[in-house]
Amino acid sequence: MLLPLVAALLPFVQAFGPGAAALQGLRRGHLPRPRAAAPAGGLCAAVPAASAKPPSDDREWARALDTSEALVRALRARAPPGGAPLNLETDFYDASTGLHSEGVWHNALVGIACLALAASGRGPEPDVRDAPRRIALSLWAHAWDGISFRRRAHSGAWDHAPLEAPSTVVQPAYYHASGEHRCVQHGMACVFWALLRETEPAAAGEYGTIAAAFVDQFWDAAASHWTTISRAQGAATGARPSASTGTPTAPGGGDGGGDGVFEEAGGVDQVYYRAVDHAVALLALVAMVSAREGPCLPRRVARPPARLLRRRAWR
Repeated sequence: MLLPLVAALLPFVQAFGPGAAALQGLRRGHLPRPRAAAPAGGLCAAVPAASAKPPSDDREWARALDTSEALVRALRARAPPGGAPLNLETDFYDASTGLHSEGVWHNALVGIACLALAASGRGPEPDVRDAPRRIALSLWAHAWDGISFRRRAHSGAWDHAPLEAPSTVVQPAYYHASGEHRCVQHGMACVFWALLRETEPAAAGEYGTIAAAFVDQFWDAAASHWTTISRAQGAATGARPSASTGTPTAPGGGDGGGDGVFEEAGGVDQVYYRAVDHAVALLALVAMVSAREGPCLPRRVARPPARLLRRRAWR
């Protein structure tokens, strides 16, 4: 489900400025020149310039749009008759909220995909044009708790009764409501809201709050790392339950571990950092630069975490 949706994000990353200029560039069939850097001294000055060039293969870009369009429509195609409760595992779209399942990450990606489809002329239908606005409204209403986004908030018309009989649901822990704040979800929401703000400002009034909270809650200035969960909820350690299984991350896999990693590092109470959090954080920072609004950060915040990528814990 995720890869075709991520394809909709690629042109904005290539342009190194996911905003209105990038969306306008899609209509012209090429990517725009990146925006000029902001005054020296903050994050904007730390972002390197990107070369302005069209997609290497327009056919690949067209196929990516085709896949995203087909996937978005497929997600909306299945619904039980007569307004029956939605199945957590097989019914992905809730017409009453505009959400595609209950998590933040994939709804942000669907919103980004719909923005790309609308900008390219592939999504002229009202349901596609209105999807980003409805997703933003529902995520803010159901998932935002005043500090960050909850990992999963029960909302809409999904039937949660099967969770009481775990044998009928694959990885039931994934579907349980969770108030955990995660860097990857909040970061992708920053990208989505920044793009929405550029195309429909009235629908993205929460962008400033979301961007500022992301930096405040997930940037660990002392360690110069982005954290897996919010600072308000403490550091991520091997004792943290995996989102998929509900069991501690260590030993042996989960969201941050691997065989022997935590034992070598000093036990399950060892704080860990993940490459994926830094990667998504950099995408969020690019969105902030493009939006020309939000926190201006020290240069070291935007530096690629090459040193961290060499750590065995992230193999």
